[in-house]
Amino acid sequence: MVHSIPTGDMRMQKIREILRMTSCSTLKYGKNQYFKVEQNDVCRKFFIEIVLGISESTVCRAKLNLLSSATSPVPRKQTHASRGRICVGFIQAYVEATCDRDPTGTVYRMPTSLTKLDLFNLYDIVHQENSLHKSMFYEILKKRFSNVIFSKKQRYTKCKECNEFRELISAEKNVELKKEIIMLRDLHLREQQMEREAYYVRRAQAEMRPGEFLSVILDGMDQKKTNLPYYTHDNNPVGSGQHKLRTHITGSIVHGRGKYFFLDCNQYPHDTNLVLSCLLKLLVKESREGQLPPTLFVQLDNTCRENKNKFFLGMMAFLVKKRFVREVWISFLIVGHTHEDVDQCFSRISMKMRNRNTLTLNELHSVIQSSQRPVPESTDVGTVWNMSAWLNDYVNQIHNVTYPKLYRYNFYSFCH
Repeated sequence: MVHSIPTGDMRMQKIREILRMTSCSTLKYGKNQYFKVEQNDVCRKFFIEIVLGISESTVCRAKLNLLSSATSPVPRKQTHASRGRICVGFIQAYVEATCDRDPTGTVYRMPTSLTKLDLFNLYDIVHQENSLHKSMFYEILKKRFSNVIFSKKQRYTKCKECNEFRELISAEKNVELKKEIIMLRDLHLREQQMEREAYYVRRAQAEMRPGEFLSVILDGMDQKKTNLPYYTHDNNPVGSGQHKLRTHITGSIVHGRGKYFFLDCNQYPHDTNLVLSCLLKLLVKESREGQLPPTLFVQLDNTCRENKNKFFLGMMAFLVKKRFVREVWISFLIVGHTHEDVDQCFSRISMKMRNRNTLTLNELHSVIQSSQRPVPESTDVGTVWNMSAWLNDYVNQIHNVTYPKLYRYNFYSFCH
C-alpha cells in the first residue's frame, strides 16, 4: 500500500494520512498503541510490519511530523534569561539617569521619595508583556545593584519636593489621592531625569566634537575638609584642631580636555565674582590661539547667590556680544539632584588626604594633583575681578529666576 508511492515528501504525507485515520492513540512512545484495520484492532508491530510493510524508524518520523502539524505554532514567550537581561538594562538606565552619585562614584542614591516598590511598578508598566515577578525583580536588584541605596533621608543637599512627596504618600489613606500624589512625584522625578540626561548629551557633544563645543561644570568643595593643617587620625597632635587656616577649592571639569582647581584662603567672598573669575581664567587657558569653540555649555549649581543672578547672566551675554563665542548655554540641575562628576573629583581629594598629613598650601596642591587622573592644573586664585560692580550699570534686574533651568544666549537673540 505504501510502497506504491514514490519516496520523499509524498511517501511521508501518505503515511501521516494513514496514521491519522487508523491510529487510536497518538502517544509518541505508546507501548499499548493499537490501530483499526477493517473494524479490527491490531497491535503496533502487526500494523507496521504486515499492513504497512515499513520500518519502525519511518513510522517514528511520520508520527513526529503528525504531532508537530497537529498543534498550531504558539508565539514563544521570552525566556527567563532574556527577561532578566531586559530587567537589568531597565534598572541600569534608570540608575544612570535618575540617581544622585555618591562622590566616590561607586554608590548611587535613589531620590528619597522613591521606594523599591515604586521602581518595580514603573518597570512593570514599561514591560507589561515580558516583566518578571516582583520577587525576581527584587532579587536582581539585590544581587546586581547592591550599590544602589534607597534611603529615607538624603545625605547631601535635600530636595524639598522629594521629602514632601514621601511624607504625603506615607500619610495619605485615600487611594485615589495617593495615586495623584504618586503621579506628581513621578513628574518631578521625570523632570530631574530629563535635566540630567540633557547635561549628559551636552557633555558628550563636547567630548566628541571639541572643535565645536566646550562644556564646563563648576562647583565648590566643602571647605571643612581642606582646612590646614590637616592630620590623619593616627598622627593627630594635641591642639591640632585649633587655629586652622580655612581654605576653599573651586573645581571645574572641561569635558574631554582637562580639570582645573582654584585654591583660596577665604580672602575673597565666595560670590559671583569668584565664580566668574575662575571661569574666565580657565576659558583663557582653553582657548586655541585666542579662539574658543563657537558653543559654550556651562553647568552650575542652582543657587542665586553665586550663579543664578543678573551678573553671571550678564557676563555670558557680554561674551556673546563681543563674539568670544557665538552661543552660550547656562544650565542648572534641580536643587537636591546636583551631585555630578565634579563632586567625585572632590571626593578623591578627601580620600587622598585621609592617608597623609597635609600641612601647607603647597602640600594641598600636591594632594590635588596626585588624586586625579589625568593630572589636573591646580593654582591659587590670586586675583578676583569685581565683575558685579563693573556690570551693575549695564544689566537690568531680573525676577523669578528660581524656576528656569536653562538660559541660552546667541549672537542673534538674547535670553531664550
